[in-house]
Amino acid sequence: MIESTEKQALLSSAKEQYKNQFDLTLLDPSKTMMGPCLWKNKKFLVSSWYPTFPMFPKYIERFEGLEEKYKHIDYLPLDIPKLEIADFEKFIEIFDREAIEIKSTETDDPAEFKGMHIHMASVLDYVLHDLYDDNGSLTYDVPDIIENYPNTGLPKDMVGNKFTRKIYKDRFFNKLIFDIMQTYPIHSLANILIVKPIADVKPRREQTWVWNFPTEFRTVLHDKNIDPTFYISNIESDNTKYIQLPEDTNTFAFSNGSNVHGIDYYNKDSYYLIVNAIWDSYKVETLLDKSIEKYGIL
Repeated sequence: MIESTEKQALLSSAKEQYKNQFDLTLLDPSKTMMGPCLWKNKKFLVSSWYPTFPMFPKYIERFEGLEEKYKHIDYLPLDIPKLEIADFEKFIEIFDREAIEIKSTETDDPAEFKGMHIHMASVLDYVLHDLYDDNGSLTYDVPDIIENYPNTGLPKDMVGNKFTRKIYKDRFFNKLIFDIMQTYPIHSLANILIVKPIADVKPRREQTWVWNFPTEFRTVLHDKNIDPTFYISNIESDNTKYIQLPEDTNTFAFSNGSNVHGIDYYNKDSYYLIVNAIWDSYKVETLLDKSIEKYGIL
């Protein structure tokens, strides 16, 4: 666990870095541990062979409307039945064998997670944001991706590969993926990642969505910690909250726009499911409304 004085310094530094950064043009999830995605810099990309195009004004308008409705909420347990892995021993066997350290390819910073992607929209789109520049020009050939993606992630010399990545496809995860598709408010799925903290996870903001209401989702697949370890901290204030979940759900949402987040590490195993997707605004609204009705606002 990070000592309290050091943690406060890290929180202050992270908040200063991300203050007033609500501009979607600043985001690029493909250059984080989240992996390849279906948008970049306020643009959508449907496939690696089709140039980017601006986000639809109606899409932005819908989410700005939801900001006004839910901006007072930092985090919320979600009314989703527990997402679980039936054969957990086999999962541990697979994870211990296949997961890699997720760390920067540009610095010597130690890894905070081990993990692996269990789903990717397609092999060819594994670096879909690295294929086209902003002018719509093709910048790479695809064949090397097919050769390299199963084992070690992308080649280190590929532009945009800021973090080590690995995809492991196995039918063992089919039921879990099906349950995610049935319960998460997904419009278009980019990828699914399972991570295990191996050190204190320093406070950060994800490079996904910075809407000022809960649109960042996590499922806690397993956690040996008795006390909560996942925290959020409001960027504009000193208000820090640890995520507390009721017994009947292991999924929650938090506001990535108004908070940084981190995880305290006590050398006990925990596994988080992270879904990278374009959200359906109507499904998001329905899910948040029924979750508020069931659990209230914490």
